[in-house]
Amino acid sequence: MDRRFSDYLTQYKANCSFTETEREQTEVCGVRITVTLYEYDTETEHRDRAEILMEKDGLRYGCEGIERTHWDFFPVTVDGRSYILFSKTLYGFTLIDPDTLTEAYDYFPEKVYDGEESFIITDAKTFGRYLIFEGCYWGCPYEFSVYDHQSKKLADLLDRYKTFNGESRIEGDRLILSGLGLNREPTKVCLTEQEIDGLISEYGVTDF
Repeated sequence: MDRRFSDYLTQYKANCSFTETEREQTEVCGVRITVTLYEYDTETEHRDRAEILMEKDGLRYGCEGIERTHWDFFPVTVDGRSYILFSKTLYGFTLIDPDTLTEAYDYFPEKVYDGEESFIITDAKTFGRYLIFEGCYWGCPYEFSVYDHQSKKLADLLDRYKTFNGESRIEGDRLILSGLGLNREPTKVCLTEQEIDGLISEYGVTDF
């Protein structure tokens, strides 16, 4: 684990006496996932942490998570391989190989270490060789971002198409973004994988 990320977890938990509140179980890509939830709650402060355990065929993967009250695990495909995608905190994401239960990739936004906010992933799906993220920056608006694993670059689609508070779906060889425009009028954007190639090439960055 990166030392800065370890310190980030430690700082969040400092001086907090957490109490176990719930245990959730699910299965993704044939992997059994158990999430044990803990809370620290006072009149002035509330904090959440979780212990995440993945198991398959005698293999085990475990990690600690913080800040989220609900934990999602998304089956995605990257470069022809299946992965489980989840976030260890409000920010960033991790790709787990379901066959080996090892981390294939672990990303955390650098600016969060400096006290800034970043994109919070609430949904993830595969479109061609890209991952499409839905999410927000602390609640609103909900928007879209695209991730290219080959270059490790991200592109904010709201900046390009001014579409938010909607949904993404895949129809054949098209990614459909539907939602509201800047004047809150209904809007829809259709993108091909080739058009996203151009977006990543021109606007892609390595941090949300």
